[in-house]
Amino acid sequence: NSLYPFPIAILVADPDTFVGWSRKKGVNGSLEECCKSKKLTKVLVKDLDTDARAYGLNTFERIKFIRVIPEAFSVENEMLTPTFKLKRTEIFKQYKSVVEEALSEQATSSTSK
Repeated sequence: NSLYPFPIAILVADPDTFVGWSRKKGVNGSLEECCKSKKLTKVLVKDLDTDARAYGLNTFERIKFIRVIPEAFSVENEMLTPTFKLKRTEIFKQYKSVVEEALSEQATSSTSK
């Protein structure tokens, strides 16, 4: 949504690789526990920001907040249409709290500087 000051990413963890990657980064646990790890989300944000800088993206184009989720978007959970297109309205409703958390974190970090 272009009304927000920065991009927010909701990443779907690949169950076959995410837990192994998490272990390499020092976080052990189930897929759900790894998805909730603040340490891993910080690593992801940092890595994506490094890549974004390397590709010359502007500050407002760089992802500042990531939430990793264990469940893929699907027709069954009503996040995709039968032709596998994203249902953006449904996704926003489901993850509205993630957007609010991201904006709150950004406001907190801006006032603490």
